Amino acid sequence: MISWITAVSLFSCQSEPSSDVNQDKIYVEYELFYDKNQDKTYASAIFKFSNASGTQLKLDSPAEIKFNNEVIPYDQTFAYYRKEYAGLVTTGTFSYKDLNGNVYTNTATLAAEISNPDIDTISRDDAFTYSWGGTSLGANETIGLVIGNTINTGNFQVFLQNSVQSTSLVLPLSQLNQLPVGSAYTQLDRQIETNATQATSVGGKVRGKYRGINKTLYID
Repeated sequence: MISWITAVSLFSCQSEPSSDVNQDKIYVEYELFYDKNQDKTYASAIFKFSNASGTQLKLDSPAEIKFNNEVIPYDQTFAYYRKEYAGLVTTGTFSYKDLNGNVYTNTATLAAEISNPDIDTISRDDAFTYSWGGTSLGANETIGLVIGNTINTGNFQVFLQNSVQSTSLVLPLSQLNQLPVGSAYTQLDRQIETNATQATSVGGKVRGKYRGINKTLYID
């Protein structure tokens, strides 16, 4: 399946040691993500130089990143930090200590639960209103829907909604008719993102994301 918001590429990422940069120029993105399909929660952090598009960094000891007082291991392949937890973890605190001994703590909370609607077919001939199961959108929230072909997984479309009080996405004809006729999967995420409350001078982000159960339907 394809994630509509991803911090890493599908290939190996390069990183530089955090000791090579000014510690006050390290940008951090923290994410708490629950995937109901796996019944797993992931706590992750990615460190970059200067801004969100900067070079990814690997922390040099004694710098470290923890979630709820547990050290988060480094993923060499994707150059970020991630720890898995069984079941639903609704909230927790990230604690980052840099090489100068400065400690930054930020609390992440999952977005509200969301689910795919009970539908079996979507037509490519007309725009379609896709109403999710769950509460309406609040401030700083985004709904992301991916619909893709189950055979050719590289053929997919991404739909986003971030209007406050929305309860649905309108899937435009221009995207629906790009999908082939046949069996398709839907992947539905709800995300809330805010600025980090404790950060260096270049800032950071804190995200909470909830993924509902994927659904199979038919595109006709």
